[in-house]
Amino acid sequence: MLALTLNKADSSDDRIKTLISDLEGKAIRTATSVHWESLNSGWLLPGSPGFSTAMVVQAIAEIDPAAPLLVDGLRYLVSIRQGNNLWNSSFESAWIIKAINAAIRGTGDLQASYTFQAKVNDVVVATGETGSLDSLNPTSVVVPLNQLHQDWPNGVEISRSDGPGRLYYRTDLLLYRPAGTAVPVN
Repeated sequence: MLALTLNKADSSDDRIKTLISDLEGKAIRTATSVHWESLNSGWLLPGSPGFSTAMVVQAIAEIDPAAPLLVDGLRYLVSIRQGNNLWNSSFESAWIIKAINAAIRGTGDLQASYTFQAKVNDVVVATGETGSLDSLNPTSVVVPLNQLHQDWPNGVEISRSDGPGRLYYRTDLLLYRPAGTAVPVN
């Protein structure tokens, strides 16, 4: 928040670069994303990883939208969404939505213009096109288990045409098996 305040007062202030560099140095990296955690939190200002990451993503998006960590932080925020319930609380959800909005504005992804396609085992399961407000609605696909290979690896292929903007996607495997059919461990 200090970096954002300094940036609004005087965007050429050298302390802003130092603050952003310090934030980037505190990033917790994984194979697919990056997030930040708070050492201290309280009931007035929760310090969950979602909230902390949202604050950093917001700052980077407004100050340096070309920063490599921005998209990785955005990926983390989207990945921790809990279905229709959004995030852990309405407070955290509000900050995360605000950060996602700033990041998408900062990267220029609102001007995306391309088509996309998803295949599972060479069968097209989703297609879409960006470039309108309708494209802000997520595309969701459910593939029944009986359409997946049981004896060899399954393939997921996601492709897009040329054009500006990023394609954000997420894949999950959720398997529900009746308890009566489960083999006992011992």
